[in-house]
Amino acid sequence: AATSTDASGDATTVATNTGGDATTNATTGDALCPAPEDVGARFTVDPWEDSVDSDCTVDAVTTDLDAGGASYELICGDASLTLTIEVDPFLPPRLDLGQQVHLEYIVTPGFTTSQWLAVHSLDVPGWLLLGGVMAETLDPPGDTLSTLFKAIGIVETDTRCAPEPGVCGQQQRLALDVSAHGAVTTHFDQRVVSADDGFGAGFFLTIEAARDHIDDDLCFDYPEAWFQLITVAYASD
Repeated sequence: AATSTDASGDATTVATNTGGDATTNATTGDALCPAPEDVGARFTVDPWEDSVDSDCTVDAVTTDLDAGGASYELICGDASLTLTIEVDPFLPPRLDLGQQVHLEYIVTPGFTTSQWLAVHSLDVPGWLLLGGVMAETLDPPGDTLSTLFKAIGIVETDTRCAPEPGVCGQQQRLALDVSAHGAVTTHFDQRVVSADDGFGAGFFLTIEAARDHIDDDLCFDYPEAWFQLITVAYASD
């Protein structure tokens, strides 16, 4: 059976959204929410202005364990780009020098730029090596995050934590349903979740932010919602 585990070490084997963090199904902000943990998830693509959907070769790898980050030079046809990730706690993706991958990077420039990222293996079709979201919506335009990621599903639920002070007025933490290897569990942000297939392979998911901003009219330049996460695959070998 597949298992899903949060950073506290409590494993659950479930087939519905009753596992994980959310202990009540609430839409009015009375869910029993876990205390936030100190986690971080961020990525950059340089150049960042244009979306990319291409097979690529990993041309260079630089890892900084002390800084909790890594950068990857990718050759994608006639173009090259640099992909950088910062994850706390640091969980390096399985991207090796010379590896062939498929990169899908979606960007919607604007006052607040939204970005979605998926790096899949070409050796194992559909296997997600690295995925990321830094966006006002969980899903990319005209698609779903689950379709983009393929191997792991992440869906926003109606469950909310009680309102709390944010950078610009009140905000609420949102619960996400995470599905992988036949199990679906529910988790809030500010934590690391793992999903194992029972054979030593799976995913680490670091959720830095999944939040609704209630008083969005207080700041004209602040997004109504924000999602920021990175998922990294691991294997038994």
